[in-house]
Amino acid sequence: MTVLILNAALAIADRGATPIPLRGKVPLLEGWQSLRNVDAATIRQWDADGLLQNVGIVCGEASK
Repeated sequence: MTVLILNAALAIADRGATPIPLRGKVPLLEGWQSLRNVDAATIRQWDADGLLQNVGIVCGEASK
């Protein structure tokens, strides 16, 4: 399942949105609201660190 989540996170970033790692529906990063333009290397590091249990997309005011 991790491969599916990793691929989803990479696809989200590839489309210009900002993915964030989640546990269930809870963001795993402090300050996630200020994340912008996350690159593939960062996403792969999240996966290596075991943070990609689920993936969300930064939306609303925080995404601007």
